[in-house]
Amino acid sequence: MKYLDNVIKFWKAIWGKLIAFIICGSIVALFIASFCLKEELTLSVMNEWVSLVVGMAALILGIISLFLSFYNVEQSNKTQQETIEIMNKVKGDIENKLFELRVEMNNRFTDVLNSGQYKGEMEKPEKIETKRDKIEWEVWNE
Repeated sequence: MKYLDNVIKFWKAIWGKLIAFIICGSIVALFIASFCLKEELTLSVMNEWVSLVVGMAALILGIISLFLSFYNVEQSNKTQQETIEIMNKVKGDIENKLFELRVEMNNRFTDVLNSGQYKGEMEKPEKIETKRDKIEWEVWNE
């Protein structure tokens, strides 16, 4: 993955310069060829040459774009996996904290009932069974 990151950084830095070099170089090559061959440059020759150069530049950019799209998909999958792992950790932490709070509340309610300080009406508690650990605890109806 490190190699892929280096390749991406390289293409990000050089793609504009490469395309400018190809276009400028082709124009210079066209004029040099016209002087060496001692022919006049007509509009149709220049049009063909520009079409060829722009087509080559488009091909290069297309290949780079394809490469970058695969890299972006890879990065997206990696980020999604990391996000899922973080969310699972948070979920587990929340479940553990809720379990601790439920146990503490159950202990404190039991202490209040056993201490004799509770002056309210006593009703038969409703039993609730949790899905996570199947521990029963009491909920008092008011």
